[in-house]
This record gives sequence, C-alpha cells and structure tokens, in this order.
Amino acid sequence: MTCAFQGCTNNKFAPHEECALHCVKSNYQNDRRRGVLPEFYKLLSMYIANFIDSTATPMFRTNSGHILPLPKSDPNFEIKISQRIQNENLNEEEIRKLISKRNVNESIVLRNIFFPDRKSKDSFDYFKLLKSFIGIHLLDCHLYIGDWQLEDVSFFFQGCMFYNQFDITPVRMLSNDTNCLFSECDFKDKVRVSPTEMNSVFEDSLFSGCSFKNDLVIERLIFRKEVISYTDNNQSKLFAIEISKCIFEDKIKINNMNLACLSVEDTEFQSKLEVKETTTQVFIFKNSNVSKVFDLFGSSFIKAEFSKSIFNDFAGFEDVQFGSEQEKGNKEFLTIFKYVTFMDFSSFRGSKFNSGLDFSKTNLKDKPNFLGVYVDSKNTKRETFRIIKNSFDDAGNNIEENKFFVEEMKAYRKELKANGGSWFERFILFCNRWISNFGSSYIMPIGWLIVSILIFSEIIEWHSSFFNETENTYFWHSNFDYISIKANNFAKNFLPFSRFLTGKSGIEFVSLLFYIWFAVLIWQTIVAVKRHTQR
Repeated sequence: MTCAFQGCTNNKFAPHEECALHCVKSNYQNDRRRGVLPEFYKLLSMYIANFIDSTATPMFRTNSGHILPLPKSDPNFEIKISQRIQNENLNEEEIRKLISKRNVNESIVLRNIFFPDRKSKDSFDYFKLLKSFIGIHLLDCHLYIGDWQLEDVSFFFQGCMFYNQFDITPVRMLSNDTNCLFSECDFKDKVRVSPTEMNSVFEDSLFSGCSFKNDLVIERLIFRKEVISYTDNNQSKLFAIEISKCIFEDKIKINNMNLACLSVEDTEFQSKLEVKETTTQVFIFKNSNVSKVFDLFGSSFIKAEFSKSIFNDFAGFEDVQFGSEQEKGNKEFLTIFKYVTFMDFSSFRGSKFNSGLDFSKTNLKDKPNFLGVYVDSKNTKRETFRIIKNSFDDAGNNIEENKFFVEEMKAYRKELKANGGSWFERFILFCNRWISNFGSSYIMPIGWLIVSILIFSEIIEWHSSFFNETENTYFWHSNFDYISIKANNFAKNFLPFSRFLTGKSGIEFVSLLFYIWFAVLIWQTIVAVKRHTQR
C-alpha cells in the first residue's frame, strides 16, 4: 500500500501508514533497529534523484568540477537517475557517487520530510547525500535530529518543527526573503546556540517569527546581525533565555515575550538592547555592558537584579513593573542595582517597585528621572530614598522631593531601631512622625493644636472650680503643693512666656508646657504649609 501522506507514491513503512520519509521518528536506536534509517536513506536518494531528473537536459560533473551536457552516446542518456537507483540495486556509496556526478544544481528544496537522528559512521548517513549541494532549503520539515552541522553548505529552515533538543552552531545561511536562518519554525525542546572549535561567529540573523517551548541558551559567540526578529503582535512563550559570554555587534530585541527567566552574564552589547513589553519572572543582568540605548519600556519583572554592569548611553526603565503586585513588600522580590554604572541619563518614569528597590550602590554620572515612580518602602533603604529625593531636588520638583524626604525619614527610623541608635534621636523622629509626618501634613499639627487647646481649656476650668471650694486645699498631698509652688515660680521667671502667664495663678507651670507645645505645633503647621506651597 502507498504512503498516506498527501501526494506521496512511496510504499508505506509498517507499522506506520506513511513511508520512511514521512513517518514519525523515534530515537536513533529504535529507528536503526526497525530499519527506518536505511529505508529513509534510499527514499531520500530517490527524492533527490527525481529532483535532478527534472533538469531539462541530462548533465554530468567532470572530475575537475566542470559541468557538461551528457553525451547522447552515453548509455545512461535516456536513463533517469531515479530509475537506476530503483532498478540496479546500488549500495549507499554507489548511490552517493551517482548523485554527485549527475547533480549540477547548486541548491535543492526539501519539503515535508521527517528527518531522523543520525550517526556519521553509518553508510546510510543522509548527510553524505546532502553534501552534494551548496544550498539546501528545508520547507515544512520535521526534525528529530539533535544538531545540523554540514560544512560548506548553506541552509534555510522555513516552517520546520524540531522535536528534540537542538544545537545550533555557526553555519552559512541560504539567501532568502527573511534574511534569517530559521523562519516561522517551532522548537519543542531546548535550543542551544554555541560555537564550534573552529568558528564562533554568526554572520547572519538567526530567528524570525519562531516559537520556542523550552529554553534558549546562547553562549560564547559573536553575532554580526540581529539575532531574534519578531512582529510586534506576536508574543512568544519561552521557558528561559540564557545569554553568556557573547558579543552582539548589531541591535538585539527581546520584545513581546513571556519568559520564566531572562539571564544575561558576561556579555557585551555594542548596539541597542531592547526588552520591551516582555513579562519575565526572573531577570538577571550581570557583568554586562551596553554601549548604546538600553530600553525596558512596558516590561514586567517579578524579580530583577542588575550587578557589575555599565550603561554607556540612555537607559530607559519607563513604565516597568518590578516585583509582585500580589505580594507587595516581599523581600524575595526586591529589585537590586548593585555596582551598576550609568554613564548617561537614565529614566525610571512611571515605574513601580512593588517589592522595594535597592539603588544604594549605583554610580550616577547624571541625575536619573524618577517622576511618577512608586517604591514600596518596606524593604527600601534610606540611601535609595535619598538618591530619589536629590534627583527631584536638582530638577526643582519640590513636591516630589518632600514626598521622598518623608520616605527617607521613615527608613531612617527603621534603621535606627534595627541598629539600636540613640534613644533621643529616635524620640525626636518619633515625635516628627506623629506630629506632622515629617513636615508633609499640615492637617495633623492643626488637629493636635485643636485637641490641645480643648484640653488646656478644660484644665483651666477644672482648676478654677476645684480651688473655689473651701474644703479643697491640696491637690493630692501637701508635699505636692510645695513642688507645685516651685514649678510655678520657675515658669513665672521664664521671660519669653511670662507675660502670657498672668491670670494663671496656680497653674503657671502647666500653662508654660502647653504654650511651648502650642509653639511647636504652630511651627510644624507653618513648615508643612510652606512645603506644600513653595515653588
């Protein structure tokens, strides 16, 4: 019976309904044991032979490499290669030599073929057939192979599906409209891009519109062109992208992706780096440098850490979500910038640090822009708030400056408490916090002032009514009366307030304390109003 694959006339390969070219493959050992590999080799030879036979005039290649028409006197002039392979019972080596001699085509299109795993030691290794061409276009093929290393052959993979872990090493690209080695391909397992012993440079772009279902690992390579190209409306889902010890000479875009992890280590970006509109659980950027623009616009990272890196041009972190909105304040998701140097302007406009920010160990050549930023205060250090506050101070934005001054003071309180700081300093900060929220609220001191006046009025009224009754001569005890007289005399001699104590006989000292308290509250109100109205 013939193959069930549409358009194929080969015999099916039991127990499959398809032939060896189109049936689903297993691992190398199973395919070899079931006889799939030699049968695949024979059918691929027929596929190539039919392609060569389609040439209008039979041609052959001389030993010196010249291509000449096959003489009509040649007994094989009327015999097609596919017929000879089918009828003459040629072995693998004879088939290879026949194809190599009669092939005058520089490239071939291999369509809808299911390529099994292979070993170079086998006589039926199909790579030996493919070496007959300078260029190979694989269209809608299915590959169960782990790598594709063929020297001196150019390739283009279009609409292909890769089922097993696939290693990509520097190969030549067959010219195509996408200018990429892989276009619209689907990778089911891990993809590893790495150098060979002889070559560590990719001269061409790699991926255009591809889909990844597992990790993409890129290591120890130099890229002359853009690596990944996606359309703006295409969001690809990957488990992780790991980049290490690479040099990217052209721009690189990791946009519109959904990742579990994005890790960049020991890498140099000589052009623009974009990670836009990308959602990532973990983002690690370590010991890497970006020579031109670095842009993270609109991305989201649950955990992000930047360390020992240099941004030489504009660094944009605008409208980025850092940390978890569901677990605000979780220290595990703290965003860290550690020993990071910004050589040019940086902008964090509109970004949210939901789990806090550690910006204390950065080197800044220019003041960053933190306009509209939200920083959770639970895990954020005082130095970070000081840097943000100073950036607004330099820009003349006093309202935002005051806002982060309050956060700085709150962080300072926590710092003193954690380190066992001076009790007096802690007391002063405590009072500032609850009187006016460190000068940010004029409602709080006004409220305290109104309550204090009411209490003071009640004390005066109570005192007057209490001592107007003849039987009440002492407050608690006669000794207290002695202390009260001394305190009141002290208050009368306190010149700045003495004139306000007239008519307060018996409660001069209490009145003095309230007047001092009133002065503090009025001053805090003035400071708060000034901070809200200054330009």
